[in-house]
Amino acid sequence: MAEDGLSSSIVQFIEQYVRSVEQLEIILLLGRNPEQEFSVESVYQVIMSTRDSVQGWLDEMVSKNLAVCNPGPPLGYKFSTADATLLESAQRLGASYKAYPVRVIEAIYRPRKPQTDPAQDFADAFRLRKKPS
Repeated sequence: MAEDGLSSSIVQFIEQYVRSVEQLEIILLLGRNPEQEFSVESVYQVIMSTRDSVQGWLDEMVSKNLAVCNPGPPLGYKFSTADATLLESAQRLGASYKAYPVRVIEAIYRPRKPQTDPAQDFADAFRLRKKPS
């Protein structure tokens, strides 16, 4: 465990997949019930935000391979079980959120390091700079 109560793998999962508490709640809902298919309406009834927002987060989960979408009708969403480590991470995140809710929320809203290109970082290391006058 990291000193703030969250493991580095949980922090990494948050940094990669979670941008809001609403999105966290949706990930946790689907992760608790990976075999169940949810409609936008059924997720909305649990989360109680807006249907458009729920739809957007579910679509983002699909784009990040966290969920799969059954074209329906109606559209149905399930947590993707293609990568068991993602499901395990989501479930461990749920346990962390239950034990350390403020720390999880802080991790979600903590400023994130910008994604950098390793090749550009290497090239920048050789950039010539003028000596200060």
